[in-house]
Amino acid sequence: MNTALFDASTAPEEVLRLCAENGIDYLVCSKQYPGDTSQLSGLVVVYENADVTIYAAD
Repeated sequence: MNTALFDASTAPEEVLRLCAENGIDYLVCSKQYPGDTSQLSGLVVVYENADVTIYAAD
């Protein structure tokens, strides 16, 4: 599931579904590992700094 959540080829709708089914409220993305995060476009950014971006999956 972790691979699907952080893989840019996963549809944003699938990310939302996986989060809902598995009780995931937030996803944390480290900026140490840059890459495409288009799969997270359905989520709301609730916090961001130079190191991480935190998305709410609601």
